[in-house]
Amino acid sequence: EGSENFNIVIRNGSTSGTALTTTPSITINDIIPSYNVTPSVSTVAEGDSVTFTINTANIGDGTQLYWREEGSISSNDIEGNTRGNFFINNNVGIVTITTKLDWNDENENIILSIRTGSTSGTITTTSSAVAVTNTSPSNVTVTASSTAVNEDGSVTFTINGTNIPDH
Repeated sequence: EGSENFNIVIRNGSTSGTALTTTPSITINDIIPSYNVTPSVSTVAEGDSVTFTINTANIGDGTQLYWREEGSISSNDIEGNTRGNFFINNNVGIVTITTKLDWNDENENIILSIRTGSTSGTITTTSSAVAVTNTSPSNVTVTASSTAVNEDGSVTFTINGTNIPDH
């Protein structure tokens, strides 16, 4: 809002009485808030999380701020929402984004914008990009319930491994 000025007038008898004295002009300077967002890692593997720490100055405890994912990652590749809110406590806020494990070969990143007012409000700061690395399945094994089966019979196959997404 810019600097504001005021002075006090001492009057005789009432608020509209004769001015006895006036203080010099007093200037109220704005305290400018500042925001900085830092990701916990520069690269996150599919299926893992990245935590963004939002450091502020001149922001009161309990102030609600908003975040929005602005990178190239698809909303289908994030657990939960691509936008939300958080509260400042001791000049710090935290947002954690968890990526989904899939077998798609993608070139994605996560960029977090911090906003005031709403998830579409004014952007105060933006994080650096966090690269999302593809995770391939490993240690894959297939086990058959039987090595022989009669006609009209069935065999069950169990597939195990690491980095195999559900479904």
